[in-house]
Amino acid sequence: MKKQSLLYCLILLMMMLSAFISYGAEDREKISEIKLNFSYSFETGTSDGNLWVSADSSPFSIDEVTITNESEDWKSGDRPKVKIYLNAHTGYYFGTTSKNSFIFSGDEASYVSASSRDDKTTLIVTVKLARLESDDLTISDLWWEDEYGNASWE
Repeated sequence: MKKQSLLYCLILLMMMLSAFISYGAEDREKISEIKLNFSYSFETGTSDGNLWVSADSSPFSIDEVTITNESEDWKSGDRPKVKIYLNAHTGYYFGTTSKNSFIFSGDEASYVSASSRDDKTTLIVTVKLARLESDDLTISDLWWEDEYGNASWE
């Protein structure tokens, strides 16, 4: 009788544990690949620049894009660093922050880091853009002064 009661208790315990395990299972779909398209232009010698980030037909949206090392005067060789805040659509979550899960297209961008928060519904991705090149080699309004042998330009 004791063995039979013990057996029933074990069966009941196993049923309760299986209910807890299935309750804790993820009922959202995992996002394991993040594709982002970059397009940008920055002008050296100024603080001007444009940056567009898009994600077509994805189970997430782009909430915010921030340049973290914004400059009052971009210089040749600077690499803009960007944080992109992504939000998973209802029923989805970000299942990875690994470098291998990101696919970047368009203008050059390289992965720096990624972290998730808000029960994996928000992903913060940090990237670096290509080094800026100077446009300082453009010469206009060139003229020669014969009398003094001087060249001048703007």
